[in-house]
Amino acid sequence: MNYLEDERDLEAPEGDAAEQATVADPSADDEADEEPVLPRSAEVSEWDALEQAKIVHLEDEYR
Repeated sequence: MNYLEDERDLEAPEGDAAEQATVADPSADDEADEEPVLPRSAEVSEWDALEQAKIVHLEDEYR
C-alpha cells in the first residue's frame, strides 16, 4: 500500500515508512513486458495458448 506524505504516520520510523511504501511484488511490473511462455501441444491452438499464458494480477481489495 502506498501512502501519500499527508497520510503516513509521522511517528513511524523512516525505515519502516519507506518499507511500507514500496510495492510488495516488484516483479509484477516486469512480467507485463515479457512474452508469455507457450505450451507446446498439438491439442491447443496458438490463440488459446496465448490466452491461457496471460497472467492477471488481482488486487487484494478486489476479493
